[in-house]
Amino acid sequence: MRFGRVVGAASCLLILACEATVNVPPANELYEKAVSDQKDESYSLAVEQYRMFLDHYPLDPRSKDAELRLADSYFADEAWPEAIVAYANFQRMHPTHHDIDRVEFRIAAAYEAQIDTLDRDLGAAQNAHQRYHSLVLRHAGSPAAQEAQEALAKVREHLAARELYVASFYLDRGKQQAGEARVAATLLRYPETKAARDAIRRLEEFARAEGNTELAELAAAAVKDHPRSQPEAGLDTPLGPATVELRNRLVAQRTTPAAPVTP
Repeated sequence: MRFGRVVGAASCLLILACEATVNVPPANELYEKAVSDQKDESYSLAVEQYRMFLDHYPLDPRSKDAELRLADSYFADEAWPEAIVAYANFQRMHPTHHDIDRVEFRIAAAYEAQIDTLDRDLGAAQNAHQRYHSLVLRHAGSPAAQEAQEALAKVREHLAARELYVASFYLDRGKQQAGEARVAATLLRYPETKAARDAIRRLEEFARAEGNTELAELAAAAVKDHPRSQPEAGLDTPLGPATVELRNRLVAQRTTPAAPVTP
């Protein structure tokens, strides 16, 4: 028992000694230094100061502001994964914050910043699309939502371009069914995009080369009346009748079972 007490006392002394060697500045000093570093664009230093402030003074009235400033510092430093985590934590802890729409926009923008080339993983683009779309729905009319709408259009073009990339891959190899399925997917998911119009044009070229005049003519008409072929058209311009007919035809081909093979 006596030995145990000695060991316990020694452990306490060791802990106190270690704590004594950690020189934590006062809350005001830490916070002001972090804000100063952030203003000076020394974001890595600001991150260190904000993290120390939050670790040692979590109940300080400025902790909420420090959490948001920490996320902003990560974002400004282009530390995208860290920024996403910091903003998401803030969003979870403070869902009714007056600046929450900007927080959601920054999460989407951080994902968008990680979008790679068309032949690489689409995870970042899909996450950006989901976040921007959610922001537009949840905060309609806000400045952040308006900015998100423009960003969403760019992300949708990227995702549609990926579908066109895959469709061209199949059509270039004579795989009509697979190519048409990708064109159909483009028209279903991203019908208003320039890439969707280009996918229709690519299908027209293939149909003419294969001697499928009916499909080629329908595709040619769809290219002409597609919104992206109209200089005055906006993002919300409805599809032209030929585009709708082509989309319906391609979708029907995807959902109709193949005819049985007779011997």
